Amino acid sequence: MGLIIGKIKFKGFSEEFFKNAGTPRATYGKIEYYRFDIAKLFVKGNSVLDVGAVYGDFLKLLKDKYTIKGTEINTERANICNENIGKKICVIDFKDGTLSTFGDKSVDTVVCLEVLEHIVDPQEGLNELLRVARKRIIVSVPCDEEITLELCVHCAKYTPRSGHLHSFNEVKIKQYLDNCTENIEIIKLARFGNFFLKFIPDFIPFRLKFFIDKLFCRLFPKYAGWILLVSEKGE
Repeated sequence: MGLIIGKIKFKGFSEEFFKNAGTPRATYGKIEYYRFDIAKLFVKGNSVLDVGAVYGDFLKLLKDKYTIKGTEINTERANICNENIGKKICVIDFKDGTLSTFGDKSVDTVVCLEVLEHIVDPQEGLNELLRVARKRIIVSVPCDEEITLELCVHCAKYTPRSGHLHSFNEVKIKQYLDNCTENIEIIKLARFGNFFLKFIPDFIPFRLKFFIDKLFCRLFPKYAGWILLVSEKGE
């Protein structure tokens, strides 16, 4: 399977890539934690799977109330997540867009924040999230991102910056959902994380930030950082 980016055919990441992929060097800022707070609003049920858990920061916010699980793409990243959580909850999975470790309807809520843009086939990835979820999925992706290629100093090949293979908007996300075989209902599909949130003081309550963000994303949609998708599974 290949993906055409510009005039270059990208066939996917090798196993060596996943083995050597390090952890992000940047620390989370207040907008990233705002993203976690948004995702928390929509968690449903008693168990949560975070696909692409990174340091485990989102799961830390849930561990006292929910049964939590996570995935990462190599041993190093999974170990860091497990150390930060304080127990072994993160496994290696979803490298190719499939969740081979998890059975059908095995977790109440499946969360996937800033991951679908990294995999070759987002349709397959979305199908897998829905397969594993018993009640709900929560997904966020960058919106209207311009995909660019950079020359890798290690392999001398052009590769997508930050490993982002896809650009999303609301229409594209809706098309993926329409192609899913699951019986689903869209609870939320909207832009959030507007650039102007960086200038809002930390002492402002979350509910007020949420209102301001919603207003600014309507007035200035091109400055939104992400698209939020929340889908409910039917019986």
